[in-house]
Amino acid sequence: MDNPPNNELEEEFRKQDERLLGFYDEESRNLPAEEEESLLPILNSLDTSTDRYEELGLIAEGGEKRITRVYDRRLNRQVAMARAVQAESKEDQEQFLREAQLEANLAHPYIVPVHNMEFDSEGIPFFTMELIPGDSLKEVIQKLRDGDETYKRDYSLNTLLNLYLKICDGIAY
Repeated sequence: MDNPPNNELEEEFRKQDERLLGFYDEESRNLPAEEEESLLPILNSLDTSTDRYEELGLIAEGGEKRITRVYDRRLNRQVAMARAVQAESKEDQEQFLREAQLEANLAHPYIVPVHNMEFDSEGIPFFTMELIPGDSLKEVIQKLRDGDETYKRDYSLNTLLNLYLKICDGIAY
């Protein structure tokens, strides 16, 4: 025995299906711009009209590069940014970028990973890398020379030798 089709039930399912499809239809949503912006924070962070990085402070400066702490708006994190100090010639810029590219291709626990490489708005090359918290080796050595008791306690000879071995391991790699 064949059951006769239930037209009312089929019609109800068809209407429900149309309502659900409308829920996913972007054109029918018509959200206010402010609400849409709050619902799409990552997509909006990729807007190229705003600066990606916000400088937060100087970390170190040397003969080749200047390292600053910056906030990466796209990835919502702080990173270290290295800018070329000597970038007058294309050869200087190429050398700086070659170092960044070489470092980016090294995967080792004692080598800082490179995340990005670009030119800033002034045409100066830079690269960003993981921000490693803590004091620099130079700061640690200076504090030990100054007789800082906290550093004497925190950086025993054994700890310093372990740091030295890690540095050697990274260089050897």
